[in-house]
Amino acid sequence: MARLNYLFIYCEWLDSALVKKFMPDAEFITTATCEDHKVRFVSYEDDKGNPFGGGCCLTKAPGELLYGTVWKVAEEDLLNLDQLVNIAEGRYTREYRAVMGSNGKPYATVSHSIKHPTGDSKPSEAYIGHMLAGAKEFQFPEEYIKKLEALK
Repeated sequence: MARLNYLFIYCEWLDSALVKKFMPDAEFITTATCEDHKVRFVSYEDDKGNPFGGGCCLTKAPGELLYGTVWKVAEEDLLNLDQLVNIAEGRYTREYRAVMGSNGKPYATVSHSIKHPTGDSKPSEAYIGHMLAGAKEFQFPEEYIKKLEALK
């Protein structure tokens, strides 16, 4: 039997069409929040010091509430996602965190975040478009959607 994981998604992959494209067997569980964190767009480098123009990461932010979604995924899907975000090259890293589902249950989740941020950047129109599509699809609060729109 395959090991199952709870994946917390907070960036581009909020758009469920992307999740289903790359992880067709993923099962949506709930929307969720992560206390004292916010989304941040950064330039970054990989483990070898190669620079990259932009990506998404979580950053600590006391008093902030980060919205996302929780999906149940098989270990194989998580390993495939690790390849998509270039964990082996040191672009992203897995992070484990507790989030609170809108169903009132806590979840121990895995997510991906930039490993070596170097400075702030702006998301592409396509990237923020996926985030906004997901935020609207999952009916995140209007004030949160406005925060995402302000990141353009």
